[in-house]
Amino acid sequence: SGALDCVLNLKGWKYDLKLLEAHKDSMMESDILQFLDSDRKNKLGFVAQEVMEVLPEAVDYDSITDVYAIYYTHLLPILVEAIKEQQAAIEDLKQQIINSGSLKSAEISSTSSGDLDIDQQPTTLFQNAPNPFSEGTKIKYYLEEQVGTGTIFIYDMNGRQLRSNELHHKGSGEISINSGELDAGMYMYTLITDGQVVGTKQMILTK
Repeated sequence: SGALDCVLNLKGWKYDLKLLEAHKDSMMESDILQFLDSDRKNKLGFVAQEVMEVLPEAVDYDSITDVYAIYYTHLLPILVEAIKEQQAAIEDLKQQIINSGSLKSAEISSTSSGDLDIDQQPTTLFQNAPNPFSEGTKIKYYLEEQVGTGTIFIYDMNGRQLRSNELHHKGSGEISINSGELDAGMYMYTLITDGQVVGTKQMILTK
């Protein structure tokens, strides 16, 4: 599998290290023991056994002591290549959208509803909220009255279309995405009205 698949199969953890019994029973001063106790908490990392399933070359196992060790520096090249793969997929998806119809790029700045008369607000695709999400999320949009057809398409990072929602309501509206409809990962969604791309944004589903 590719580097991006490897990264998506890794799961980060927050954990506390065990305080060695030797430290507990030692004659160390209390302030040193207190430092050791606080320093072992709230660590971030991966579970070696899980990493071994995805990237075995990044994990070392000592069968004598039954201890696993993760070489975090081995993960850096994978992360770099995953970013490259993701960017290539984004560029490919953009090109597919361009090829599927006439593209009229619309860069829309973030504007609060109080700054713009609702009757003059342009057709807009908003960032989904919450994002990232683990249970469900909503994608809000605004369609001008003169818009004929509007559809929100959802793609995976390989450019495959997973879902489409035709928008029949003019003005402000929203669609809901349930986490059960998708696998954990990063996705892109695009609003197309009358054959023209209004905007494309990313959303992340965690489980």
